[in-house]
Amino acid sequence: MIINIRGTSGSGKTTAVRGIMAMYPAEAIVILGSRKVPEAYELRPHDLTPNGRDVQQSIYAIGSYENVCGGCDKIKTQDEICDLVRHYNQFGHVLFEGLLLSTIFDRYNSLSRQLRNAQGTYVWAFLDTPAEECLRRIDGRRVERGLPSGTLDPTKTTAKWNQFNNVRRKAQDAGLDVRILDHRDPVPQIWSWLRAGK
Repeated sequence: MIINIRGTSGSGKTTAVRGIMAMYPAEAIVILGSRKVPEAYELRPHDLTPNGRDVQQSIYAIGSYENVCGGCDKIKTQDEICDLVRHYNQFGHVLFEGLLLSTIFDRYNSLSRQLRNAQGTYVWAFLDTPAEECLRRIDGRRVERGLPSGTLDPTKTTAKWNQFNNVRRKAQDAGLDVRILDHRDPVPQIWSWLRAGK
């Protein structure tokens, strides 16, 4: 199963993946040449889930989660992201997310159709975080870095939020497996999909 978690800045994408990672010991995988950060994390299936059931396969979270904003945003190209998703999907479930890829449709439409046909379920998981909540969370991060509250220019975030919602509509119109994640607590939803494998 592949789950592509999508949302704009402050929507909770990274927090959602970290919530799944917190359920297992996650081992960083560093493979590509001179890269200093992980390309993925493997969550092992032999550990018991909170309800006592074993997960069928390993779970791979693509990208780095060493900084506040994690995921695929530090990977250089969309082609490299797609290659990593294809690679790790051979061995287990895949979770991936990123700000830029949340606004891209065609590239991931092709990937989802390819992998859905070859490997099974590919979920477009859109967080339902309101734009105002995204802006509030971004402002909170800025305050933590020492910037004054209320000085955030909302223009770019609002534009990305609108792009993100246009992609969601395109994915729905294309008949893809679009699911809406409750931004207040997305981890149980994601976990239920992984446990069921669909």
